[in-house]
Amino acid sequence: EVRQRHRVIVGKPERQTPIVRATVRALNFFPYWNVPQSVAALDLIPDDLVVRITLVHLTNSGLGVTSAPTRARRGEGLTERGRAYVRRMAEKRILLDLAHINRRGFFEALKASTQPCIVSHTGVAGVNAHWRNIDDEQIRAVAACGGVVGVIFAPRYLGKTGIEAVVDHLMH
Repeated sequence: EVRQRHRVIVGKPERQTPIVRATVRALNFFPYWNVPQSVAALDLIPDDLVVRITLVHLTNSGLGVTSAPTRARRGEGLTERGRAYVRRMAEKRILLDLAHINRRGFFEALKASTQPCIVSHTGVAGVNAHWRNIDDEQIRAVAACGGVVGVIFAPRYLGKTGIEAVVDHLMH
């Protein structure tokens, strides 16, 4: 079985205690670690070790479908395993990062979660229509659950270069 990747951040290595570093090594995690996609695997992660998990990146996973157009599976979103995974993440208070998931999976994940969610890095479709960017309805949904949206500093998603492009997305 091919292991799909999704991203996990546990904090800067220089701020990790020796026990956290040892746990990270023992679980065979690396920067942007491969995390097993089973709900039970989440219980192997010590409390307060993992800060956030992104369910998909530029490829689909057993949890859901990416927003990347070359990998999209039309009409599909979060899988049943993905829903259970999101619920367990909320129980463990692991932040759900909705960056990269397709629109349907985005709303399904929000519905499954009982905690605030984030989109760590994106552009705003109302400023620059791009497959990677989220729309106003998605922004409002993140705000409604108490979450936040981070703007990506990448011209291809912002539509132009310079600080003005970032400000345009922030002010939208």
